[in-house]
Amino acid sequence: MLNGTVCGNTIELDSDPGLQDGQQVKVQLLPASMDRWLRSFGQWTGDVSLDESLAEIDRQRHASVMGG
Repeated sequence: MLNGTVCGNTIELDSDPGLQDGQQVKVQLLPASMDRWLRSFGQWTGDVSLDESLAEIDRQRHASVMGG
């Protein structure tokens, strides 16, 4: 993944992409703050055990709020 800065309709890359001038590319824009989030939590994407753990935390939280 390359980093860069948006300047109007141009993205200035921090490093050489290693492609020829004029070569067409596909670009997926992701704010740098989102990139940090994905590096931290993206590894759990599709992890059923995480879904189950979060659901249990939610159940416990609701039980404590409701006095049960």
